Amino acid sequence: MQVVMETSIVFLAVLLLLIAVFIARKLKIDKSYNALYVLITGCDTGFGRELAYRLDKLGFNVIATCLTDAGAKILSQTTSENLHTVMLDVTKLDQIVNLHEKCLDVNLFGMTEMNRQFLPLLRNSRGRIINMVSMAGRMAVPSMTREVRCQGVSVHVIEPGIFDTKLLIKNADFEDAISSTFQQVDEKRQEYYGFNFPATEGTRLTIFRHRASSSRTYQVVDAYVDALTARFPKTRYVVGLDAWACTLFMKLPEWIIDTVVSKFGTYPAGVKKD
Repeated sequence: MQVVMETSIVFLAVLLLLIAVFIARKLKIDKSYNALYVLITGCDTGFGRELAYRLDKLGFNVIATCLTDAGAKILSQTTSENLHTVMLDVTKLDQIVNLHEKCLDVNLFGMTEMNRQFLPLLRNSRGRIINMVSMAGRMAVPSMTREVRCQGVSVHVIEPGIFDTKLLIKNADFEDAISSTFQQVDEKRQEYYGFNFPATEGTRLTIFRHRASSSRTYQVVDAYVDALTARFPKTRYVVGLDAWACTLFMKLPEWIIDTVVSKFGTYPAGVKKD
């Protein structure tokens, strides 16, 4: 009888904890969105542009950085006066520094990305850094999390699977990319892999990527919005069934992962001869 009661108490405690966590995850930040500023990089197309539209509709003050004049023009014409476009190439440090200096003049509160240049602003506002990384980025992000947590800044990661965006179209021709690398190796190594290797592997990767890609890009934007507005946001947002499958798969022993991955790859011609 006593064992049954103890089990019931434990079950009830776990249930109450789960309910509390569920309620806490639904709570939003206690600040008006129109008093907050969000900086988004890569707003010409894809997730960046969709997020800029969504936050603009929610009432945020948005600074949307674009690489092209065309991308900036489209955003300016289709959003409210609360969204401001800025030309920025994130690979150019001087442009990032210049943008930081401009942002100091408008007293930004909520920033994302270009972390170190904007860290002083994030410290003052106790803001959030929200980065998108690949599933392979799990090892690098925690160091940043620990570095800035004591400064009142939290770091959140979006880990999407394969989604149908402009980036997917640009990277669709795997054969060209593989051929470019293939041509840089010596002839003996090319012969070992087989001269048809780039075409075979490129076709396989292209078919896989298009079959696995999802058109539900709004799921990634939903994750971004939750990371910005939730009072208790998640540290990681795994988005998409393929991303979840990959996450679970990577928890398996390495010998199993290596065996499975090798079964689905394109074998070099030399392996068959061996």
